Amino acid sequence: HVMEEVFRRKPYLQFLRGKSADGLSLTEARDGSRIPAENGKPLCSAYGPAKEADRILSGATGLKRTQILVILGAGNPELFRASAHLHPGQICAVVDHRLGLGAFYLDQALSEWSRGGYPEQAAEPGDSHGATGSPESQEASNRSEPLSSHPQAIVEEKQAILEETIEERASSDKASLSSESRHPWTEDSKVAGGKSDSLENGNLPPLRQYLNTPGCHVFFGEETLISLEHYLEGLPAENFQGIRFLRHRASVDKAPAFYEYVETRMRGILQSRMSDLLTRFEFEPLWLRNTLLNSHFAKPESHPSNLLFWSNRWPGKPALLVSAGPSLTETLPWIKENQDRFFILACDTALKPLLRAGIRPHGAHILDAQKQTLLHFLNEDLSDLILFADLVCHPSLPRHLKPAGWVFSSTARLIYRPDGSTEELKTPGTDLLESMCGAQGRLQSGGSVATSAFDLLRFLGFRRIYFAGQDLAWTFRQLHALNTHHYERWNSMVSRVLSLETINERVMQKRDLVPVSGIDGREIPGDFILSLYRSWFEQSIESLKSEDPVECINLSRTGSLIEGMRYPRLENPEASANAALHSSDSVESASFSFRARQDLLQAFEQIAAKGSASSKADFPSQDPAFGESQNAGMLERIQSALLTLYKQPGDQETAEKTWAQYPELRALIRKTEVYISRNREKLSDERADGVYRTNLKRSLNQFLRFSSRYI
Repeated sequence: HVMEEVFRRKPYLQFLRGKSADGLSLTEARDGSRIPAENGKPLCSAYGPAKEADRILSGATGLKRTQILVILGAGNPELFRASAHLHPGQICAVVDHRLGLGAFYLDQALSEWSRGGYPEQAAEPGDSHGATGSPESQEASNRSEPLSSHPQAIVEEKQAILEETIEERASSDKASLSSESRHPWTEDSKVAGGKSDSLENGNLPPLRQYLNTPGCHVFFGEETLISLEHYLEGLPAENFQGIRFLRHRASVDKAPAFYEYVETRMRGILQSRMSDLLTRFEFEPLWLRNTLLNSHFAKPESHPSNLLFWSNRWPGKPALLVSAGPSLTETLPWIKENQDRFFILACDTALKPLLRAGIRPHGAHILDAQKQTLLHFLNEDLSDLILFADLVCHPSLPRHLKPAGWVFSSTARLIYRPDGSTEELKTPGTDLLESMCGAQGRLQSGGSVATSAFDLLRFLGFRRIYFAGQDLAWTFRQLHALNTHHYERWNSMVSRVLSLETINERVMQKRDLVPVSGIDGREIPGDFILSLYRSWFEQSIESLKSEDPVECINLSRTGSLIEGMRYPRLENPEASANAALHSSDSVESASFSFRARQDLLQAFEQIAAKGSASSKADFPSQDPAFGESQNAGMLERIQSALLTLYKQPGDQETAEKTWAQYPELRALIRKTEVYISRNREKLSDERADGVYRTNLKRSLNQFLRFSSRYI
């Protein structure tokens, strides 16, 4: 029963059940303790494994409660005593390259519990994705109170996950320590059942304590690394500030490449999570504001302005995704020659270079929430283009731009759990908007316009996608192709003492450059942000191989190498660029471009015709009374609630009443709440309250001043 509870809380352990542990056995060290051995050779110190573990675990001294502890190598079972070194609410992961060793340890644990040799300790009710909880607080479990009392923390009832407050976890820690003092891991210790916990029986007591400790996890073998990655990606990043690695040298030396990969991968995931967190802190209030104001444009699923209307519209057809990397300039003549063979979707930045080259894409994708996105479209003829836009786009864009039509969607990031389940992390305001207007269709995003555009093409049904200008590096020490609005703006700054090259170099020097592998095998300058985008593409292409294969073909000859993409122009450098197309494309795609554009335009023309017949256009940008909709009442109520809160003292207790009525509005103050939570020890109650009031007033003022222009 006890072990089944552990399996429920840590479902990835099920993978180790029944795996082979050939060659592994227990042997006795000189200090009398039992240690694992492979083919008779000890996997750790045969003299004093406890002393060896103490020496390694001393590296956890000074560990902050917001840091993750990772132990590389599990050849010494005494390392599982790391659970006693953890702070309340802390995470620990033990990683080893040997799948068989994990199966061996698990067999030992199962045999121990089957004999009843388990110290009395209340079963912790949930820990399937790493959030810590209190083993002694069933009441807290029923409340499902979030970690650090943060309302945005993810609670998964299916796995009965408990993420408790720091105070509750502190009491749990005291209880755990007192339990450990009652049952020290010594040969003469006794357990609740009256049975001996002697090491002579082959027991590995630290493992029992470790597995039953919330937040403590084990990953054995390359096969479990995917669970480790999902586990890290599912952690609430706002509660962590770093990671510390401890190494069992005897284990690490047996597979150094494995542990180097694990360390690099874990650091990369957490850096990506922190980058995502900082981005959300910076832009969440903006996303919330724009999403609510753009509810005027949200339409039912039967309307072409809703992305769901276009689901899987062109299956099996080829598409071309055009980004604005420097290599685009070299590819433009080839694109112009073959533009009738594809559905062409341009990232917003790449639209002007395409139009200047005489190429008319079918559509352009918009993701940025800031007003300067207008610069990509000003003074351009958009009459036969469809603009695919995220609902977080600036509200001024649909009011000033006049394309053939708008198609709106939202963004949701998939979080993978160790048990294989997924959860959507939506943009703030999405649920509130969909409660008013219905589902709008959601896209995955890796942070850039190109990542969202890639998922958009998949949503439309395309499974052969060509890429142009997808450099993700500073190719030729430049970031964008010629004729983007960046160069138009820089041209106005050029003088006798300030050249275009100098301006570009200054921009480049502001980035933290790192060398990356180029398509041609040589290193080229890259940076951290571009590497995150590249990793997103690589992981997406890899994960889609088994789920929904997409053939990705990169037409560039320069830029960063993206694993999983084909580079046909490099396979035969002497051949012309036309060799990049499969021969089968030319048969069916000659008239495809025309049909796709016709399908897009006819759908909106029909809506416009219906609008004219009913004396009021159904499409928002053609509505003379633009801004008045059935959603105006809800927006006015939200505006009124925030205005009332702004006029009040603005303390946390008062604000909670508004957040209870409109939970997604908490995004306006989330950054401050996380700051107070992370610095709880440094801030007095009076200081924390002052910080909360000041930032709440500032955030409300910014929201109200802007939204009053559109409501």
